[in-house]
Amino acid sequence: LVKPAVWALDYNEAGKLGKGGRPPAHEDGTPNETLGDQFVRLRQFISLQESRTSGDNILVIFPDGTGPALLSCMIAGIPYKDVHALEFAPGELRLDITPASVWKLFDEKKEDPTYLAMLEKGQANLQELQQHPPTVALKEQKMQQERMELEAAYVEKQKAAEQQERERQTAIAKQREEMKQKELARKAEKEQKELARKAGLEEKKRLKLAEQQQLAASRRAADSPANTNG
Repeated sequence: LVKPAVWALDYNEAGKLGKGGRPPAHEDGTPNETLGDQFVRLRQFISLQESRTSGDNILVIFPDGTGPALLSCMIAGIPYKDVHALEFAPGELRLDITPASVWKLFDEKKEDPTYLAMLEKGQANLQELQQHPPTVALKEQKMQQERMELEAAYVEKQKAAEQQERERQTAIAKQREEMKQKELARKAEKEQKELARKAGLEEKKRLKLAEQQQLAASRRAADSPANTNG
């Protein structure tokens, strides 16, 4: 009764980003998430794995067929309301997942008689459930509140970690810039010293040449006929 109704609810109300179509709370502790909520958790999980297990091969086991179907929609950009057309069967394995392959499969599945029949059945079941909503236990309400608080705390923790990482990268960039400026200053100082050394050498050469010229002039004056006759 519930599964087809959830499919129909998602199809009717979830929208492109899965923000609508929140099912009522359950009595068995199952979170009543929208597809958008699942998308956020899945994106956080992938982001975490990129930092923890980058370059490694990992095995992800989903508890149902909607999780990997939603991931396929994320990869291909398919509206989340159509996620159940890509629903995985228990134990199903799909290889070579690319945006093109997901779209090809979606084009086949969206007109599949079994899928369309499930949606049709779900519309009737959804109407019945909406007319006779189940009673939500106080325990479930408390669990739901605790789950929301934990998710909020996790988001805040992630934000704090991201802020710390930004500050660390800023500090590293600042340190690199300072080192670069120091190196430029050192090179400029070295160049100035080299220019001063060359200028000093040139001045010594000029003075020596002037001295030689003066000495030569004095000798010529001493050797001139006037000085000889005298």
